Amino acid sequence: MSEPSSRQIVVDDNDSRIFYSSSFFVDSNGTMDSQGNFGPTLKSTLHGTNGTGSFQFRFSGQSFQLLFGGLNEHCGPKQGQE
Repeated sequence: MSEPSSRQIVVDDNDSRIFYSSSFFVDSNGTMDSQGNFGPTLKSTLHGTNGTGSFQFRFSGQSFQLLFGGLNEHCGPKQGQE
């Protein structure tokens, strides 16, 4: 039996399947597009927190890659497994 092929799906932070804790703020006007390390945000939206926060995104699969950014921090991908 052959291995199933892998595929990449991009999910924007404004996707209704993502649930954020109350400590998050939303910028959906592109206010922060000129800030950060890697250019404008996807679809000019972002969620952020100035402290501790959490979010939940349920998916069916074996692994994920989370891409994130920040203004004054080292930023990059995080990988994990279900």
